[in-house]
Amino acid sequence: KGWYDKEIAQYKMALEINPDYTSALNNLARVYASQGIHLSEAISLAEKARKLAPNDVEVLSTVGLVYYKNEMYEKAISTLDEALTIGGKNAVLYYQLSLCYLKRGMKDKALDELEMAIKLDKDKIIKDVKEEKGFDDIRDDLRFKRLVYGEK
Repeated sequence: KGWYDKEIAQYKMALEINPDYTSALNNLARVYASQGIHLSEAISLAEKARKLAPNDVEVLSTVGLVYYKNEMYEKAISTLDEALTIGGKNAVLYYQLSLCYLKRGMKDKALDELEMAIKLDKDKIIKDVKEEKGFDDIRDDLRFKRLVYGEK
């Protein structure tokens, strides 16, 4: 927790010096979203970063994460799709899309996206999937087990 507090303080200080510092806007929004804190402020920060850097895949990924954490799944999906269009195949984006589609009740599409993520960065994605509570509802699914645990 202390590490995040220092990081937040540094990003806030950077934004006091330059309110349009895209990296600080993006990173502060990402920290808030991943910690599940200040989620409405995270939307403002991420959307401002997006206005300043509309074709930055990292920024679009953060915007998608922030929308996901705010339960704005359709906006998250369209933003993450846009990031894929701009930046090409990206394991993290497919992973994030998978979580969004699960929340929309679209299990098959979620598993398609998860499969793409695993193909691109198997070790990292499988580690993240095992720790992510967002996948808890499908852990007994046969296709999920095959993708994540290699079960037949």
